[in-house]
Amino acid sequence: MVRFSDSTCFDEITEPAIPIFPVHELLGLANTNTQLPDIIGEITAAKSTVTDPPHDKNHLMATIKMDNDVSVTMSMFDSQPVKLHNQLESMGGDPRVLVATSLNPKIVGGHLFLNATSGTRIYFDKETIAGETSTGCIADLNEFVNSASSQEIDFICTEKVTGIKLDKGWCYVSCSNCTKKLQRTVSAFTCLDCNNTNAVGVLKTDVSGGDVHCR
Repeated sequence: MVRFSDSTCFDEITEPAIPIFPVHELLGLANTNTQLPDIIGEITAAKSTVTDPPHDKNHLMATIKMDNDVSVTMSMFDSQPVKLHNQLESMGGDPRVLVATSLNPKIVGGHLFLNATSGTRIYFDKETIAGETSTGCIADLNEFVNSASSQEIDFICTEKVTGIKLDKGWCYVSCSNCTKKLQRTVSAFTCLDCNNTNAVGVLKTDVSGGDVHCR
């Protein structure tokens, strides 16, 4: 069942949407460390250890109702829970539908947990259209990075692929945090740049391209 309020609005999607993973696909990815899926769902309950003022070590567990009314648990640690805790406090009893990105699914005690990673971002339904957009090229992006004040901002870049570099194989395993190539050990992957001996890997392909535009 989908509920609409007086503030509900609709926008026509003219570009491919971000793939959202249903529960059965999350179960298939659990404990594999092969992919960091995105989800959409409704927060029905949340518990956190966040205090005022917050400490360095925080923990938040949120119950997320997904497709077919199946509930999973999203878990966040350290500094990440503070922002979500404050957002939930300010929203009160409003419908709390969210999109959560780059989660690491794990099965613990027969229950599916979605653990936040360093790349996890939370977008509530009221925030997904907010913000200004502009278009430009790579040179504009470089100029912005070099001259703008420190801030967190997302860019979406599109380009025309002109070739795939196959001299070292068609793909490699990269760090999900810094995207650098991982070093394989007997039972895990190590990221030298992040100093992480149990890094989560993502398959990457080296491509060359042209006609790059960012927004």
